[in-house]
Amino acid sequence: LNYSCTRDGEFYTVNVLIAGDASSLRVSPAGSGTIDPATGEFTSNPIANNANYSFTFTDDYDCGSFTLSGTYNCPCYTFAGTFNEQRVEVCTGNTATFTHKQDSLIDPNDDFVVIVYDDLSDPIGSILLTKKTASFGIQAPLQPGNLYYVSMVLGNQNGSGGVNYNDPCLSISPHVELLFNPLPTADYVGATGEIDNCVGQEFKFPFQLSGEAPFTLTYSENGGPNQTTQLNTMPTDTFRSNTTVDATYAFTLVTDNNGCSNPMDTTLIADVLPSPEIELTNTNDTTVCDGETIELRFKVKKNGRYSFDLYDEVSNTTIRSFNNLIPENFIYTQQKADADSFRFVPRNLSDNVCTGPSSGQKRVFRTELPVLTFTGASDICEGQSTLANYTISGGIAPYEVRITGTGGFDQTLNNIPASGSITLPGTVTGQNTYSVVEISDSSPIKACEGSGGSVSYTVNPLPQISIVSADDVCKGDDIPVT
Repeated sequence: LNYSCTRDGEFYTVNVLIAGDASSLRVSPAGSGTIDPATGEFTSNPIANNANYSFTFTDDYDCGSFTLSGTYNCPCYTFAGTFNEQRVEVCTGNTATFTHKQDSLIDPNDDFVVIVYDDLSDPIGSILLTKKTASFGIQAPLQPGNLYYVSMVLGNQNGSGGVNYNDPCLSISPHVELLFNPLPTADYVGATGEIDNCVGQEFKFPFQLSGEAPFTLTYSENGGPNQTTQLNTMPTDTFRSNTTVDATYAFTLVTDNNGCSNPMDTTLIADVLPSPEIELTNTNDTTVCDGETIELRFKVKKNGRYSFDLYDEVSNTTIRSFNNLIPENFIYTQQKADADSFRFVPRNLSDNVCTGPSSGQKRVFRTELPVLTFTGASDICEGQSTLANYTISGGIAPYEVRITGTGGFDQTLNNIPASGSITLPGTVTGQNTYSVVEISDSSPIKACEGSGGSVSYTVNPLPQISIVSADDVCKGDDIPVT
């Protein structure tokens, strides 16, 4: 007993060799096949695959009968073949292409379709798309980021250009994973696309990101050539700039780690605010005498409200803090100098938005006014001179002193020390008085002028004798003289 199947497996024939008188053999049902009278071989008509058959054989001698019955299931030859790829990933908007190895076995009445499905355990029951090509882009109901499976299905034609999924010889190729990667996005999420910052401050522009990190953003600055920057952190990362001049950033493209790109149309502006500047301009060293004021001259870039500290680097203290409207050029007068020296500098300048540089310093030396005090002078006789003792407090030695006094005396003494004696005349008898009318010291840069006291002494006249009379006498006698 043998069976022979058609190529498509839909029909089979029964072949059996019957012993006996071959020329007189008959089969029932009549016409269900043919018997070779020479060999006794029976060949049935085609029988539908998996259908039952029953044949009864007799001969002319009526020596009994023989019945052959059964069923047969033809083996399937259809084979859908395999793809080269195991996984295909493309960016949404691009075409996914699958390369078949051309290893299919196809029955004459077979057809094929490429199916996209999402359940490996039930490919036919979870078909989402059918295609007649193994190259296609994303379409409904497929969604970016979801994993799908692709197989070729081979089976009998269904009469509508497709495949009869009920074909018992239906063949489904091993699946290929399919992923349409979503296009990356980079959306600016800052409060405003234009940020004002001071020189030296960092500009921060936050982006909301989606896709596969890291991300590369393509942009141009002030219309220049394209540049790129990388953002790594999801879901939000920051584009940073330390520009020192106004800048406009035009973002045109975002590309993620999957190699997917998406156009951008984002313009961000960095406005660099000018820094305030202040300079102390009268920087020459100055001496101020006790009681004088200190004049400090400042210059700022433009009129406005500023805050800054006037600092003394000698005492390491803040003399005054300013926070008010200031003209471009202004003068500050320090009313009292209560230390011996200062080094004034401006510090901590701010226009209440930005801080800025301060420059210039002024060294100031304070000197107490010199005061000359006489400690006494001795009375003298007419024509003599006396020494008037003195001390000088304040100021810096040596000193220059001008003294006037009795009899039109007017004399300037140079380079005198802080203590000593001054020679005064005795030309006018009686009480003599001499006073210091001018005194200046040797302070650096500028001498300080002070004051002095007076000294008095008596010039006693010299004793005198006058002959008022003399008597005539004889020679040899004494002469009485009055």
